[in-house]
Amino acid sequence: MSLVPDTLLDNHLATPTLRDAGAEVLSLALLDARNHSLHVAKRIYQSLAACAERARAERARDALLLRLERHGSQLATWVQVPWEFRPAALPKTWEALQTALLASSEGMQERLMDAAPDSESLAAFRAALELEDRLGQSLIRIANQWANAWAESAGSRAEDAAQVWGTDWPAPHAHAARQPLWMPARPWTLGQSARLYARLSAEAFAWHDELHHDSVRVNEFDIDAQPVSWGQFVEFVDDAGYDREELWSAAGWLWVHQNGRRAPWAVEQLGVASGAVLQRSFGRLTRRAGAHACMHVSYFEAEAFARWADRRLPTEHEWEIAATVGAGQGFRWGDVMEWTLDRYRAGLPRAGEFAARPDFSNGTGSLQSVRGASFAARPRNKLACARYFAEPERDDAFIGFRTCSL
Repeated sequence: MSLVPDTLLDNHLATPTLRDAGAEVLSLALLDARNHSLHVAKRIYQSLAACAERARAERARDALLLRLERHGSQLATWVQVPWEFRPAALPKTWEALQTALLASSEGMQERLMDAAPDSESLAAFRAALELEDRLGQSLIRIANQWANAWAESAGSRAEDAAQVWGTDWPAPHAHAARQPLWMPARPWTLGQSARLYARLSAEAFAWHDELHHDSVRVNEFDIDAQPVSWGQFVEFVDDAGYDREELWSAAGWLWVHQNGRRAPWAVEQLGVASGAVLQRSFGRLTRRAGAHACMHVSYFEAEAFARWADRRLPTEHEWEIAATVGAGQGFRWGDVMEWTLDRYRAGLPRAGEFAARPDFSNGTGSLQSVRGASFAARPRNKLACARYFAEPERDDAFIGFRTCSL
């Protein structure tokens, strides 16, 4: 199965306007998204088949198929098409699952062509597209996690173990540093104001956690124009950042000691003079220049760095203002997802709304809000209004951060 590049499709497929796209564009985009996720999933499956540790690889393969089965079932339910894959009745093979996913994709196309052109009728298909694209991002993250885990367990044969995962995976870009941006005080409604700046219509699709927020007045602030770079983070490490308890929250300090952490996840060497690091990526040791955004950092590490720099993490409101109002002033995002200062909060979906993810429960616990998008995201998924969340100790995702003035 081949991956269909955005450039071969309608120009709209690479833009945020797909949230209010009509049936014809949605049809192309859904095919493209399913092809992409199947392409990535097949690469992972084939890599596992080539791994030396057979029992471990089989467990990982089963976990991959289970994830794909749950995803396919969820989308089939949303758009009301048959879902033929039944793990109890069929062998858990790639071929069987791929056949079921392709069959449901064809059923989705037929349902879409019969749907009324109004937003209510197309909402499920717009949600399915975003969820399919998010699956593609998740699969790229899983490939990175598993490839690194296999390489780490291989010891001196790490580079040999990495060979089976291939080399042509997406990667972040390095950028020259820019001065922080100053944002004046203003009222802001989380999610809704960003949608207006993106010129999304009132009928455009939205996840439930982007809706129903109250307007608040945000005080003036300055914010980094780009995420914190490796060059900056190396300075923190060199200044004994991981040894200074006063920089860490109580939970963060406990996390450092429980995990024996001396650097971000998968980092094996840090260059104090150059600011560059050697970080394992998709199993291979990869040089990240000092100008690259640092990533694979936990919320605890981001928080400690900000305290060390006499700054703080931005709130969700501040990040969203900068990503929209500051878009023409040099605010850069989209290479890494980014931690914010806020706990993630969202009410339960109301009637007719789509949950931010299928297993969503009322997010008022210890989940931390994450914003932006990473290099693993499709261009059409890089929306300033989109909200995400993660556990504060999570450091194996493509997450970085930026800072704000105190």
